[in-house]
Amino acid sequence: MEARIPFDGFYESIWSHEVDSTEEQEAEHLASEEYEGFKASEIQEIIYKHASYNLMFHAIASEYVEAFQFWLESETGVSVEMRFNAMTSPREYNFETDRIFVEVELSAMQALMEAVGRDKVTATARRMFTSRSGFISFYNPDIETWGELKTWDHNQLYAIFMAAIDDKELSWELLESLREPIYNAFNDNVDWNAVHRDIQHAIDVENEEAENDARKFPPCGLSTEQYVKQYGELNNLKEA
Repeated sequence: MEARIPFDGFYESIWSHEVDSTEEQEAEHLASEEYEGFKASEIQEIIYKHASYNLMFHAIASEYVEAFQFWLESETGVSVEMRFNAMTSPREYNFETDRIFVEVELSAMQALMEAVGRDKVTATARRMFTSRSGFISFYNPDIETWGELKTWDHNQLYAIFMAAIDDKELSWELLESLREPIYNAFNDNVDWNAVHRDIQHAIDVENEEAENDARKFPPCGLSTEQYVKQYGELNNLKEA
């Protein structure tokens, strides 16, 4: 069964702030330890240019699933084995945020439903799926109309997880266990060779040892063959 699990997303959340903090710390480390005198803010701009945030966020989402599974078992006593399925992101963050989907077993969700209590799930679903100003629900808020649990979709199963959280500050409770995975996800998805190359080039430009655009171009009026040859010579390029 596919289910959605509770997650704040990466837009202006504790998770985006943690990524930003990691980026700032790495920039400050490079500025103080390897490129003394070079501004950390400038290094951070270079890191930003060479970071693959989409891959980074997917890696963090996968680690989040494992942390949430552990937390849920410690809170409810029920082991719901989860397999990371996907993370979806909206085109605009006006009305929704990133969502994480997992694969779960029916028997585990039945056990969780029993542990949480049908009354609590009923109250949570009514709160989540009752239409109101600015929100039109596509679900009947009464779970008694939903049929057997085995027919519930990812949003209906999501209500069980939300009932299990019971208004706890989930993100803060998971953050400590995810600091290292977040650092690793960040570090693995930055092209550090490109970062160091760009920093060194910026230093060379400042010391007037390189041009602002490192590429050198031949004068106009050459034939294509002459232009290619001279471009290669000017930029110390070797023929393949």
